[in-house]
Amino acid sequence: MQITNLVGRTGWWVFVIAQFTAELAMPSFGGAYVPLTDAGDFDGIENSFATSNAFTTVSFVALFVTVLAAVARAIIVRRLWLGIAVVAAPMVGGSLIIWALDHLAVGSVPSLSRLAVFAIVLLGVAIREFADRACQPFAIGEE
Repeated sequence: MQITNLVGRTGWWVFVIAQFTAELAMPSFGGAYVPLTDAGDFDGIENSFATSNAFTTVSFVALFVTVLAAVARAIIVRRLWLGIAVVAAPMVGGSLIIWALDHLAVGSVPSLSRLAVFAIVLLGVAIREFADRACQPFAIGEE
């Protein structure tokens, strides 16, 4: 049970930080259109997209590992509804984080303010952390 806790928590926080880093690595033009022909020899855009894609890939792999750890934990706990909650929590929390950070971009519909994104990301983290903490007293062999 402790190994699934460690893997789940590590995977979760790698996911959260990698998502933030991927968002920071995206180039921002403030909504201005920059034609490819005007870029000339500037390759900073390609590097930014490659970096962002690498961090996004890391974050999705970390979320997958977190969900696998939650499934293992649900099997160990052997309680149906608690297991469903433990597995659903990282998926719901992660989906909220991905959705909020995706709608921070200029031109997205709906376009969210930074404060709204902050609140939604905190809600996503809280959902996962609440389910993680709520499951601990029900673990087999723990008091």
